[in-house]
Amino acid sequence: MRLAARAFLLFALLSPLCACSSATETTASEPGDRGLGDSGAPNDSGPADSATPDGTGPSVAHPSCPAAAPPQGAPCSASDLRCTWGDDARFGCRTEAQCTSAAWQVTQPACPSPEPACPATPPSPPDAGEPSCTGAQLGLTCVYDATAYTCAPCSGSLCHAQNLWQTKTLAPGCPATLPNLGEPCTAAGTACNYNACADDQPVSWVLGAAMSCEAGLWTAAARTVCM
Repeated sequence: MRLAARAFLLFALLSPLCACSSATETTASEPGDRGLGDSGAPNDSGPADSATPDGTGPSVAHPSCPAAAPPQGAPCSASDLRCTWGDDARFGCRTEAQCTSAAWQVTQPACPSPEPACPATPPSPPDAGEPSCTGAQLGLTCVYDATAYTCAPCSGSLCHAQNLWQTKTLAPGCPATLPNLGEPCTAAGTACNYNACADDQPVSWVLGAAMSCEAGLWTAAARTVCM
């Protein structure tokens, strides 16, 4: 009897301690508390919402282009990102790279030298039609009073026997000098069409450009439909 009484007394004393330990473990495992610090506030020490060192993390809508053109085949992670470098007024003569299959594909056009300069004043059209331009001016894009002029013989599939200054009125906020793809911008949402349909089908570097200001960077616009 004495042994039984002692066993019963010991069980009665230890039961609350066991219940307390069990309750503590259950509280710690509740999903609503996951990631909380001691104060009950969210724990921000984890990297889930942090940008990666190269600026391609989830907090960056559009990754930045490298400061200089990368070597051909260098690794990249921002699929389909297009970047250009240089200040040639012939946009097709600037160095361009696109991130394709996790590697940079770099294009360095072989354009004639010297680089031509834009005319001091807007080209004057003849009595009817568009003003003509010379072979030396091929590929030039110049801006006068918010109008872009690009020297090319074709507009989409429509080609002429001579080179013409093709024109396009620019939206407010478009730079007077063609920016590079990946260059910083402040006019959010602005779309700029620098005669995107201008073309010279046999010559790859004769072309216009179209871009928009997205997430603080000039980004290649969606492909323009040309007739």
